[in-house]
Amino acid sequence: MNNAKGWTVNAGSGCSNKFDIEAVMTHERGHTCGLGHIVGSQHEFLTMYEVVPVCKTYQRTLGLGDWEELDLNY
Repeated sequence: MNNAKGWTVNAGSGCSNKFDIEAVMTHERGHTCGLGHIVGSQHEFLTMYEVVPVCKTYQRTLGLGDWEELDLNY
């Protein structure tokens, strides 16, 4: 269960229990382009990983695995 309480655009060292809105929006935009969730702990840094972690910004941009999946869908 995720205990996130709110949103942030500044997920720096002072962030506590908030989703980075840019990371979430990039993830959700991936769904509108036909991408599904990527499962498996070895993929946790990809944008389309099944969980968007709190206070992290690395999902703001697509990783190689995300791009490869996008290329397969188009």
